[in-house]
Amino acid sequence: MGNQSDRCGLILNANPQTANPDALIETVNTGLIASCILYQGDSFDTEFDEYCQAVVPALQEYGTAVLIADDTRLVGRNAADGIFLEKNRSQAVEMVKRVFPDHIVGCGGFKDRHGALETGEAKPDFGF
Repeated sequence: MGNQSDRCGLILNANPQTANPDALIETVNTGLIASCILYQGDSFDTEFDEYCQAVVPALQEYGTAVLIADDTRLVGRNAADGIFLEKNRSQAVEMVKRVFPDHIVGCGGFKDRHGALETGEAKPDFGF
């Protein structure tokens, strides 16, 4: 069996309604999670900000890259590793220019091939 660095890591999606901070940190502690995208879900702005404050540094301690979906303010305020654009994929070009190479820019939620190709032209770090 290969060592830890030979393995592919998983991307975990989480929000305050689906993963309490302790469970999320315990999951990342397994060493299988390469990155985690935090979504606001149905939580209020303050609740999501508190959630990010609680989990971002803890997840990063385990070497997990943390991206926050669609909110650049929370990326900066919580020292996250990047942003994941799903609702605002049209901002991908601007975001790549603004934050690359200091932060990761990911995009997702594509409805069709054309949308994925169009967003790919902005050259985000990844998309799915």
